[in-house]
Amino acid sequence: MARKAKVITNWSGMLEENFATAVDKSNKNLNTNALIFPALAVPVSTQVTLLKEYEIIRLAPYYDGQAGDLKNKRKEIQANLKLNGNYINTLADGDIAILEKSGYPMAKDPHAQGPLEQTVLKLGVRNIAGELDYSITGALVDGVRFAIFHTLADDPELNPFKWTFYYTPKRKGVIKYLTSGKPRKFVSVAIGTWQELVVSEVVVKTVL
Repeated sequence: MARKAKVITNWSGMLEENFATAVDKSNKNLNTNALIFPALAVPVSTQVTLLKEYEIIRLAPYYDGQAGDLKNKRKEIQANLKLNGNYINTLADGDIAILEKSGYPMAKDPHAQGPLEQTVLKLGVRNIAGELDYSITGALVDGVRFAIFHTLADDPELNPFKWTFYYTPKRKGVIKYLTSGKPRKFVSVAIGTWQELVVSEVVVKTVL
């Protein structure tokens, strides 16, 4: 049975540089097509105000706490995007014409397409030995999963699929039980089908 078309409801994987433009597009489309979407969970006017606040923070000169403020504002916008996205999907019931009028990106089925797009992996050092924070963006696919491959930086093995494997269904989390005090190289992939994986750029990080 064919899967119904949907828009994305989880925007957390969208790259920072694309986020504001995409949200602005959805705001404009939903406002233009208000008669098609008469009962949004969150009014467009609320999202417009939040996006302006987000952009003020993002474009402001650096200040202490800026990253945290931006993260919190984005979470607020994303929560509303999810509520409205669920409403849009229910209302459209798979009708692509209605879905596209919302301005939301269309969700992709990870098992019904070719290679998923390249992900971007970011790592942060934790004050706990053998642990790193990770964040994965890109690959805006419905139900996507991820894998992080890692090995010592001086490992001569170039094929990342032969490195140590860490599976995660989450875009953000903690990698544990790493060798302390030695630099390691990491890559991430979005998993649709195991036969077609696109590896991220290599990230090298030393674990405490």
